[in-house]
Amino acid sequence: LLGGRVAEALVLDDISTGASNDIERATKIVRAMVTKYGMSDRLGPITYGADSSNPFLGKEMGHVSNYSEETAAEIDEEIKSIICDAYDKTKKVLSEHIDLLHRLAGVLFEREKLDADEFLDVMNGKLLPSAFAAARVCRVRCGHHPGRSGSAGNDRAADRSANGTGSEHERINF
Repeated sequence: LLGGRVAEALVLDDISTGASNDIERATKIVRAMVTKYGMSDRLGPITYGADSSNPFLGKEMGHVSNYSEETAAEIDEEIKSIICDAYDKTKKVLSEHIDLLHRLAGVLFEREKLDADEFLDVMNGKLLPSAFAAARVCRVRCGHHPGRSGSAGNDRAADRSANGTGSEHERINF
């Protein structure tokens, strides 16, 4: 969940508000790990707080705190420690594989989304057909025959892109 924020910091040397939901979700997960599931070595296998939420009351009104302010501070420190550790590990992995990050960003810039096999192909250094070649495949599958509308040259370019022999403008080059 921290990959987007770390990538922004590494590549853009700036952080936007775009990753705020990722941080919120990561914090929520880690808070549950620490307070609900007892997954903290520091605080032990204990559940902190009881959720007796009432659908007619606000979330905070239905939460019963059965621990001290000192324990609450320790919980906050543990959550921060886990999130910061995960951030540092994410930064290390992305820094070590910055070339893959750039490759993936380039492909996503062109294609917007990838399935699992395409993602693995990108990570393994294989060229993916360009969006143009993918559109050609779609036209063929949908019954639109290439070359009938005066696009034979474009279809040949798509073929060269798909097999990696096209010019730098016809295929993805990294």
